[in-house]
Amino acid sequence: MLAAACFAAFALQAQYYYVPGLTSGNPGGLNADDEYPVGGGLTTGWTNILPGGQTTPSWSAAQTVPFTFQFNGSAASQFKVSSSGVLTFDINAATAPAYGAVALPNANIPDNSVCVLGLSNPGANDNVVTKTFGTAPNRQLWVMFSSFESFPAGCWTYWSIVLEETSNKIYVVDQRNSGAAACATANFSVGIQVNGSTAEMVATSPSLRMRAQADPSDGDNVYYEFIQGTRPNLDMAGVEIDVDNFLVASQAPFTVRGKLFNVGSNPITSLTLNYQVGNGTPVTANITGLNIGSMQEYTFTHPTTWNPGIGTFELKAFATNLNGSTDGNTSNDVVSKSIAVVSQIYPRMPLYEVFTSSTCGPCRPGNANLDALFGANPTAGNQIRYQQNFPGTGDPYGTTEAVNRRGYYAVNAIPNLQIDGGDPTGGWSGNAASVTAGIMTTMQQRPAFIDIQTAYALDGQKIDVNIELYPAVSINRPLKLYVAIYERTTFANVKSNGETEFHYVMKKMVPNNTGTVIPSLTAGTMTPFTLSYTFNGNRRLPNNYNDQINHATEHSVEDFNNLGVIVWVQDDADKHALQSANSRKWGLVSVEDGQLPFTLNFFPNPAQNDLRVATFAQKTGALEYTVLNNVGQIVMSGAFNVNAQVEEIHSMDVSALSNGLYIMRVNDDETMNTFKFNIAK
Repeated sequence: MLAAACFAAFALQAQYYYVPGLTSGNPGGLNADDEYPVGGGLTTGWTNILPGGQTTPSWSAAQTVPFTFQFNGSAASQFKVSSSGVLTFDINAATAPAYGAVALPNANIPDNSVCVLGLSNPGANDNVVTKTFGTAPNRQLWVMFSSFESFPAGCWTYWSIVLEETSNKIYVVDQRNSGAAACATANFSVGIQVNGSTAEMVATSPSLRMRAQADPSDGDNVYYEFIQGTRPNLDMAGVEIDVDNFLVASQAPFTVRGKLFNVGSNPITSLTLNYQVGNGTPVTANITGLNIGSMQEYTFTHPTTWNPGIGTFELKAFATNLNGSTDGNTSNDVVSKSIAVVSQIYPRMPLYEVFTSSTCGPCRPGNANLDALFGANPTAGNQIRYQQNFPGTGDPYGTTEAVNRRGYYAVNAIPNLQIDGGDPTGGWSGNAASVTAGIMTTMQQRPAFIDIQTAYALDGQKIDVNIELYPAVSINRPLKLYVAIYERTTFANVKSNGETEFHYVMKKMVPNNTGTVIPSLTAGTMTPFTLSYTFNGNRRLPNNYNDQINHATEHSVEDFNNLGVIVWVQDDADKHALQSANSRKWGLVSVEDGQLPFTLNFFPNPAQNDLRVATFAQKTGALEYTVLNNVGQIVMSGAFNVNAQVEEIHSMDVSALSNGLYIMRVNDDETMNTFKFNIAK
């Protein structure tokens, strides 16, 4: 009873309460800078206020807050920062707090402080830097612990403390770590200490674990929001709407799912669940029999389905009438998402990303399983395999880009396969040995809303890649274009797992593993990209991952004629891969040049009952085809027998097809291409 009484007394004294970051990314979205060391890739504009190499905890000089800010209701115009992870507004504080995570409040922490305890900066690159983002009156001052070490050492990491103008909110942002084994067990204490008896600490501190991974962008960032005042009794915040970004109108009605979070101090036993389309009338449902505790998430499914027409809609979800009463903080109630409902889709080529290593015993059966599955169905998707830095000394063809790609997905064990970015958005993730032909079919049957046409030319050690994106819908949110050069088969990176050859080995991402930002896409408007990369120097075989290739001066390509290029479009926010394509290796030529592996032309187009298909192929064989309608269903399949360098006309009976656009997916034994034709009767 005494312990409970003491806890209650502490809670009454607290001047701040915190809310865990309910979505990934940076608070407010103002800071889009990638997380790199000073002089090692960090964007310009940051000011170094405390250099690295502080073996003994040290304070920075006093700094000025660049806007009016209040801490705990009082003006706070200056601060200083310790190398141990403390930002204090008491600029007269003497001894800097010791390295290591401790519970708050703590007598060694100055009053009026924000803490990320568990940091140290023994290395020369371990700097505290600051930068202001945004415009008045909504600016943010970021104080970043750049490339710091966890304490004790073993894991480098990035954290920031953020002061926000006008709202006077304070954020602590978990940004990035090396992904080393020590990162999984590093302890931190995150919180605010008002004085020696009053503090607010994030749950599990001083044993708080990092949640961000190795991705240098803000895509995997997690933040904690500290708000002045007392936690409301009733406060239900919107987290996410779990509805696909793109929907096919013919598949309506749709179920509205999502997540809410109980930020209040009281459990929620009943609520009114609402979804709203634009500024329309909310669709409501009274939900009872709940028991959503404080700081707990609630996953909902609205009992009334949504039946929209074609177009782009803002879908909102929120809860009201909490326990029969009013929400104590309405500013965080609504979560919204832009949803495009379309009539036209493209055939999907799923993206298979494999994390593997020649030093990983279980990776061998995983790779063998994929080889067998793709051998039976070569057009089931596109593959890329990233050689990794473990177990042991890792694969000789492992690179930092490959390891960073694993961090992008927060993968900490191999073998691992991510299909279309993993399961959060309808893809798949797991051991490559566990994927089945049924899973592959399911992945391929999902609709796609972007078509990718791509080809590359190889000139010595230089590769030029031409890419054309054809969106079926307008997309205004940020997307990324990723390009990876791979070697179809390698032999020299043999190590300990029994594999003697390796397939689809990633050699270089272009320009790097962070991809290329895609501007807004407009439905029906092609967006082009041209990227180039030159493999420098001569070939060298590394001994292991720690001896990895320096792309600036050397390469590890065994056979340049055995290279390929894979291209995909991905949403970094939820990791969903929208579409992928295997670039044609016959160069940047037009159809009229007749130098592609095969070309098709249709006439008449639109057709009524009989469709003529003109083919021209570089070699004799069979061109297998499938015809898909505008919702991705296969409606015809077969093959064209072709002779090398001969234009041939094939007749197809399409009398059973309804009016509309159709996609013909055609492949020989190496390449797949898509072609479009129309039926109009």
